[in-house]
Amino acid sequence: MHFETSITLKEVFRNQQRPGFSEPFHKVVFKVESDGIDSLEIGLWVHPSYPENDLIKVGR
Repeated sequence: MHFETSITLKEVFRNQQRPGFSEPFHKVVFKVESDGIDSLEIGLWVHPSYPENDLIKVGR
């Protein structure tokens, strides 16, 4: 079965403490909505060495 799904940017948290790492990371949070399942959020960690303009692209 296939359901119509959309993935949208919810929020970007900059310089967050990532468990197990000493340096701060950025966390990009996406919201996933589908007709067949409950909506959910997915958070992805992005290393701060990536340019600020590419945070969302790298998270995707």
